Amino acid sequence: MFGTRGFARADVVYRKWDNFYTSYRNTTTGKSSDQFGTQYDLAVVRSDNGIYNRDYKAIQTQFSYRLLQQLNFGGTYTFSRLKGNLIGENTGSGPLVGDNNEGWYPEYRQAHWDYPTGYLEADTRHRARLWASYDLATRVGVFDFSVLQNFDSGSPYSVVGFIDSRPYVTNPGYLTPPASVAYFFGGRGTVPTTCLAATAATRFSRAKRLSSGRDWSDAQAPIWLPRARVAK
Repeated sequence: MFGTRGFARADVVYRKWDNFYTSYRNTTTGKSSDQFGTQYDLAVVRSDNGIYNRDYKAIQTQFSYRLLQQLNFGGTYTFSRLKGNLIGENTGSGPLVGDNNEGWYPEYRQAHWDYPTGYLEADTRHRARLWASYDLATRVGVFDFSVLQNFDSGSPYSVVGFIDSRPYVTNPGYLTPPASVAYFFGGRGTVPTTCLAATAATRFSRAKRLSSGRDWSDAQAPIWLPRARVAK
């Protein structure tokens, strides 16, 4: 606490995901057939047995301070790391069933190049938010002016392609072995980016004085004016 004018705090965050829904298809799952007698390699969905991992570690800080009666400023900063060997979701489907693992045609893939552990695409090492607001009292009401600045560091990416590993494997009896499997060249998330994205916005709202003496804020219809977006 900074007296009665402000505060600061820091939190340590650790999140660990496990028991992902995983699709298994190997020599123990057998085969199935449809009503026409066509056979397929049977896939079984169950929770994984320690195949996938996903860990998030972060230090989150925030502060707020009233410098003057009308002037406030504050901010947040997060330093984090997100590592694992499974994305687990996307914007189109949400949660996904993992099928790139040692239980899905395991003879045709290896962990260190098909589903290695490393920094995931959602890993953003530095995130910062800074804002300031000023209340201007006039005869017609109180006007609030605020500025918000966002800073995000770059995210890692992987050099990954798809290969056909069938020529190098003796088929143990599958009907449809995979024609292509993922191959990470150099590991997962090993290519860093030095991009720093910054976004600024300005907000304006007006508070009117009612006859009852209470304040009514026009916050439902604020005006946001994007000022800049830069990447280096």
